[in-house]
Amino acid sequence: MRMNKPERLQLSMSKEQLKKLLLEQKLVASDIRCSDYCSQCELKQLILECARINCSGSLQNFDG
Repeated sequence: MRMNKPERLQLSMSKEQLKKLLLEQKLVASDIRCSDYCSQCELKQLILECARINCSGSLQNFDG
């Protein structure tokens, strides 16, 4: 009997490509699973950077 687990695939991409997808909201952080600790740390750093960029843009729109 096969368990109903979603099929997974493994991929590799540059931080800049991932950052672009996150900023364009074509991918969300909860969609991503890291296979090792180093990748987890890099992802967390990238998410914080995207949040900073989004907040900065939001504040500029709010002031304008």
